Amino acid sequence: MKKKSKYNVDSLEVPPRFVSYFPLEASISYPENFSMNLSCHVFAIPSVNITWIHKDKNKQSKYIHYGEDLYLSFIQPSDSGLYECIASNMYHATISRAFYVTVQYSPRVLILNEKTRNFLHETIFVKCRVCSIPQADHIYWFRHDQQITDVNIHIKKQIINDQCSESIMEIVDINEYQFDQYECRGENILGHKSDYIYIQQISKARKVKQKISTDEINRNERTALLLNKLQKKKKNQTKTTTQSSKNLLSNSIKKNCSWWWWWWWLLSSFIYWIWLV
Repeated sequence: MKKKSKYNVDSLEVPPRFVSYFPLEASISYPENFSMNLSCHVFAIPSVNITWIHKDKNKQSKYIHYGEDLYLSFIQPSDSGLYECIASNMYHATISRAFYVTVQYSPRVLILNEKTRNFLHETIFVKCRVCSIPQADHIYWFRHDQQITDVNIHIKKQIINDQCSESIMEIVDINEYQFDQYECRGENILGHKSDYIYIQQISKARKVKQKISTDEINRNERTALLLNKLQKKKKNQTKTTTQSSKNLLSNSIKKNCSWWWWWWWLLSSFIYWIWLV
């Protein structure tokens, strides 16, 4: 007769432990547009539930998957961040495993100057920003598909952050042959990209001095004298007309007054004669 075990298999509990996980490293990189596979396999009694959490660069967390294997296709730079699998069976302490994923991408190139129109012999600054993971190894400037080597063009590079750099092209005392299209090219292990800008020349309006000949000066002076004489003559004519009008009015008044005086004398004489008679 078999002895009964003092342990009840149904009541056996085993705390969660990792059997396997992938990748083995705590951090891993994937190229852009590739597929990503992460996994966590856990043994426990009772069995566990596995939850995946993604925390982005801004430390914003969200639940993205439930299950042992996490698969993402056509990953983008925004998929970079911390991925954590959390295993729990509600009976034992929770266990977790974290992976830091970096999505690598080829350079994004942007010339920051919208338009560039300048005068001849001015100094010009053109900024080009290149962002990539890994960071761009080189930033080149080209004109007519030839790398720029002009003695009056200076190029500086400065790092903005862990992904972006800026290249500043300074053209000192630009000459007429340097007004053209320029290419800014960034390169890393995943490839290269470019952006373009056209530097346009502003033409200065020439001031043409009008040459006046002596004859023209004399002619203008004569014209001015004639105009002056005409104006004076017109003014005198106006004065004469006004004076004549005044004289006519005065003579008319005098003439009327003399007629009235004569009629008054004649009437007075007639009345006096009648009175005598």
